[in-house]
Amino acid sequence: MVIFLSLIGVAVIIRRKFFSLTNINLEQVPEERAARIKKDLLEKKFIRQIGELKNKLKERKNNLKVYLKIGIDFFKKIKEKIQSNTKLNLIFLKNKLKFIKNKIMPR
Repeated sequence: MVIFLSLIGVAVIIRRKFFSLTNINLEQVPEERAARIKKDLLEKKFIRQIGELKNKLKERKNNLKVYLKIGIDFFKKIKEKIQSNTKLNLIFLKNKLKFIKNKIMPR
């Protein structure tokens, strides 16, 4: 019986204080305010770091484009050189064949 009355007394006290507990503004509690500020600062830091990473990647992308262009130009020059050498060699070989033909079988 004593336990039952004690439980009823506790329930009455909790019921009276319940509305005041629901009206507590958590923004005014220092720990909650500090946690919210910390969260905001971490979010801002994360966004700033993402922006810096994005800028670095853009810069690397631009550098890569420049290096690729230099590489492509280099290979184009080599290709042109090889093609011109091949043409010169073919012309030289044709002339040599004509010369040999004329030596072997004169007209």
